[in-house]
Amino acid sequence: MSRARDIISNITELTYDGKIGMILHSEGGTFWVELFTHVLEELAARGSGFKDGFLQDAAIPKPSFPIDPRAKSLVRQIGPGLGNQRYVVKLGNAKYLQPAFEQGSWRISPASSYADPSLNTAQRDKELEMNVYLPKSKMKFWDGKTGKFKGDGESLGNIKVMSQLTTDYYVSCLTG
Repeated sequence: MSRARDIISNITELTYDGKIGMILHSEGGTFWVELFTHVLEELAARGSGFKDGFLQDAAIPKPSFPIDPRAKSLVRQIGPGLGNQRYVVKLGNAKYLQPAFEQGSWRISPASSYADPSLNTAQRDKELEMNVYLPKSKMKFWDGKTGKFKGDGESLGNIKVMSQLTTDYYVSCLTG
């Protein structure tokens, strides 16, 4: 059920109207719908369904309709003064943003700090890791010591490749 919860978290967004929506096809929506279809097919094959509360702790935006999201109304207030210029915005609680205005202090965190288990599921992330899933495919094998070709083969299933950075970097979250 955690796979379904994660897929739903990745495909949903808060629309400019303050409603729950799905990300567009051009933004990866088709990929997530296909994965969700696989989950539904697996549930059907097992003769089961979703359990009550399976979306608990899902990182799904909270709708604000019919009231505009606060960020949208703030951008609308300052937007006319910006004209057609491009800009970045730091969103957050005033108490955390106040030091930027008063002292010029800006919070920039190590990427590794987002792996903290005390963070909620929307914030927690292993920023130093990247997983790539490759479909089942034909492969060629070489001897790691001699470099000689050992033969052809095929993977037994999809291949998960994980890369991990050995050095940390800094992150600050902004939006355009």
